[in-house]
Amino acid sequence: MENSEKNIQFNYGYRDAGNNKNWGLVILANSNHISDLELADLLIREELFEDEFFYPNQLNIPSIHFEEWNRQLDHDWYEFVDLEFTEEPVTDLRSFDEFILDIKKYAQKPSF
Repeated sequence: MENSEKNIQFNYGYRDAGNNKNWGLVILANSNHISDLELADLLIREELFEDEFFYPNQLNIPSIHFEEWNRQLDHDWYEFVDLEFTEEPVTDLRSFDEFILDIKKYAQKPSF
């Protein structure tokens, strides 16, 4: 199976100030048969703050925060890790292209 026929996995992580980590992923349909994940990675990163961080609630992705919230260690943003092709079934109703549009629309950089 060619890469352009596989689904796309969006990998992300959460790291609190104590350096405790959790990992998550979303698998999206590759309906436009994207074959170059390097270019897609760059498109995503230019929309994120500091090229890697985003607020998960803006993108409607599963939470990977720790169960117990510690305001001194915890924060609201996640880190985009990478993209990869997968034959696993989709876990999100959006196609990869729709997900990219949501990133462009909703992944707002914070105002400090």
